[in-house]
Amino acid sequence: MASSPMRWSFVQRETWSYRKLVQQRFWKASGIVDHEFAILDPGRPPWSSVPCTDGIARPIPESAYCVLRQAEVFTIVLIPRSDFPAVAEAILLIRAAQLSGPRVTRYMLVYQAYESVVDNRDPAFSAVRHALSHAPSALTRKSTVDELNRIFGSPHINLGTYAHLKQFNVHMGRLVVATDKALGGILAGQPGLIRSEPMRADDLDAA
Repeated sequence: MASSPMRWSFVQRETWSYRKLVQQRFWKASGIVDHEFAILDPGRPPWSSVPCTDGIARPIPESAYCVLRQAEVFTIVLIPRSDFPAVAEAILLIRAAQLSGPRVTRYMLVYQAYESVVDNRDPAFSAVRHALSHAPSALTRKSTVDELNRIFGSPHINLGTYAHLKQFNVHMGRLVVATDKALGGILAGQPGLIRSEPMRADDLDAA
């Protein structure tokens, strides 16, 4: 893994938090290096109040936090957990993955975020999740076994081999990107969320 930048801007820091989920030598193959992330700074502890211009913190429903990027415009978004439980949970799961060490755990957490917000799921992502969760002999669904054979040449994932390690990282990167795209699309158009005034990247760097 390459060393992180010595002086991070907000966007650089948050982009790094995603890229480090994939081994650097597989960044290009997975597509993660080319993706502009929409969901930044996810999963701070849930907010239950917001500061107002009069200096008083006003209570709000417990809400997940993130910064939504739309091109060069950035907006803080609070997602009430009571009204949007799946979306709020996905935001928190992304952060948990970013803070987790074991790569299998990271994949499982990102997949849980993905399945929270995506109904029509990519069978490759699901097959990898099944293989990480179950012994090969317990994989009885033909479509899952066929998908694993297509990706790895076997229903068993052996991360000790380069070929399997590469495919695991490639699918991890693609899963991260797919989850970010889904969440970005949801938050961009979802009414009922608490949003800040639009900001530029320089505003976030100065915060």
